[in-house]
Formats: sequence, structure tokens, C-alpha cells
Amino acid sequence: MADWTTGGLWLAIIGSGVYHGVNPGMGWPLAVSAAMMGGGRRGMLSALGALAFGHLLAMIVILLPFAALMTVVMWQREIRVAAGLLVIAAGVFLLVYRRHPRFIARTRPTELAFWSFAVATVHGAGLMIAPIYLGLCRPGEADAGHLAAAALIGANMRMAAL
Repeated sequence: MADWTTGGLWLAIIGSGVYHGVNPGMGWPLAVSAAMMGGGRRGMLSALGALAFGHLLAMIVILLPFAALMTVVMWQREIRVAAGLLVIAAGVFLLVYRRHPRFIARTRPTELAFWSFAVATVHGAGLMIAPIYLGLCRPGEADAGHLAAAALIGANMRMAAL
């Protein structure tokens, strides 16, 4: 059954691609006009290359995070062990070398904002409120804190962004 499902999905993707390529409302006439203005066969190949590169870039931007997530899931034990060893090594280093690192004291606001963004992204700060924002937490199941957050987020878009 799984083989048929996989085959059906690939056929749907291929069919969607064929429809996308044949339908004149999808943008390929722009490539033809670029080729006609650019000088025949060479211009057409250049335009098709640009279209292919744009599509490849779009797929990479969408699929790369999922591929990275799959890699993290497959290697989660090794990543946890390596992260734990790194934290232990940093602790031992700071225990032996007691001097306070000076680079921390010279942090510009832009660096602090970038650090905050990176760390918040890594530990999933935005993901903590995603279930509430998406309505996955039902009011009957939620405690008082979740109800308050849902009311604030649901109030208006500006409050949700804050």
C-alpha cells in the first residue's frame, strides 16, 4: 500500500509540473519573450536556465528546513551527546581558566539583538505560542495562563505580533 501511495504522490507532482509547464498563465511566456528579445536559441536557453534556477532556489528555500529537521531527528542522540560534551568541556575550561571572558562585555546592541534572535530561534521561543495561535489548544483543555494568552493573541494582529 505504501508503494502505491508513494507512486501516486510522485504522479501528482509530475502531473502538477506538466500542468504548470503547459498552462500559459504560469509565466513561461515571459521566458519565450525574453528569448525572442535576447537572440534566439541562446536567449531561450538562458531564459530557461534562469527559470530553472529560480524554481530550484524556491524548492531549496522550502525543503531545506525540512531536510535539516529530518537530519536532526535522525541524529538526535549523537547531537545531544556532542552538545552535552561541549557544555561539560566549556564548564571545565571555565573552572580551570577563571578569568571572565572580555568579549562578552563589549557587545553592541546589534550583536545582542542577533544573539537574542539566534538563541530564541534555537530553543523555539516562537514555537511555544504556536499551538495557541493556531487554535490547537481548546479552551476546555487550557489552564488560566493559556486562556489569557489566547485572549491576548486573538484580540488583534498588533497584540499577536507583540
